[in-house]
Amino acid sequence: MSTTLRTARSLTSRLVISAGLWATCVLGAGGLLLAGVFADVVEHNFDARLQADLENLVAAVDSPRPAGLALGRPLGDPRYERAYSGWYWQIRSATGESLRSRSLWDAELPALPTATDSPITLRGPNDEPVRLFTSLISLPGHERNQRGQRAFQSRPLRSTRCLGRRIAGRSGGSSPLRAAAVA
Repeated sequence: MSTTLRTARSLTSRLVISAGLWATCVLGAGGLLLAGVFADVVEHNFDARLQADLENLVAAVDSPRPAGLALGRPLGDPRYERAYSGWYWQIRSATGESLRSRSLWDAELPALPTATDSPITLRGPNDEPVRLFTSLISLPGHERNQRGQRAFQSRPLRSTRCLGRRIAGRSGGSSPLRAAAVA
């Protein structure tokens, strides 16, 4: 009878250990999946914000003036007014004239040869990494398309991804210390 009891305990302990391992694996995979989905949602929201800002910018540009491009009204977001805030916009005309946000100060966004509605990460003002979009836009009273650019510093996006990894690490059964070390 003791052999049967030992076998039952051995089977029970093996089942408990294997169930624990499976649960840890499933929770870890779920945490990684949630972190990936979270990062995609954050990127999509930033990209949608920049697209909306570009549409507001195009609406704010005055019709042609003898002095060139000018804003008819402020955009309403103070981040575009603070020097080197990490949020930038710029319009380049086909003739090379440029209108840009005060946040660029004396810098300019890099001129890309073609318009891309998908983001490009490169170095911007103060050699900071920025996520840059370049689009062809039509301004009222201008015959040719202008190149509209908007960019934001990608450091906040990376820190938000790290937060997502931390949250996912905690929900995946990892210890808080290990989750903080991952980020």
